[in-house]
Amino acid sequence: MNKNNHSLNRLMTLSLLFIFFVTLSCTNKNGKSLTKETEEPCNTSFPKSVYTEKERLQKITGVVFPDYIIVDYNKGEMSFHGDYTDEVTIEFKATPSNDFYQMIDSLISIPHSGWSKTEQHYSYSRMWGNGLPAPKGEDDKEDMSLSISFDKGDKQAIVTFGTW
Repeated sequence: MNKNNHSLNRLMTLSLLFIFFVTLSCTNKNGKSLTKETEEPCNTSFPKSVYTEKERLQKITGVVFPDYIIVDYNKGEMSFHGDYTDEVTIEFKATPSNDFYQMIDSLISIPHSGWSKTEQHYSYSRMWGNGLPAPKGEDDKEDMSLSISFDKGDKQAIVTFGTW
């Protein structure tokens, strides 16, 4: 085999391996493709975090969020102390209902709920650890922060979380 054929065969093998690993990384344990139909984007560049899980956000904020997918994930730089701040853009499958906003409006009146509203802009902000009490299900010993912001009627929200 001459040198050009060997290089071509090697390139084809590497290409096939790359396609195989990309396909493998975009399938779940049952072999089903992770696509928009399964509500999980097939994008291996998004790291996983408990603060992007719908159930975790519900437990912390007290709000049942509409179904959503992650459309962007900006991983923050980690300081030499280990502190970091990540920002995730989520997109709701459908524009949230009036019941969703009414639920948040009712929480705004509760002291220390973390929810606030300015005109049509909703936001949630909470820090815990280092002497600040953690929300239900979270650890008082972890120095964490979580914020969520979105405008009424928009399909996207920004979730920011990290250590401090």
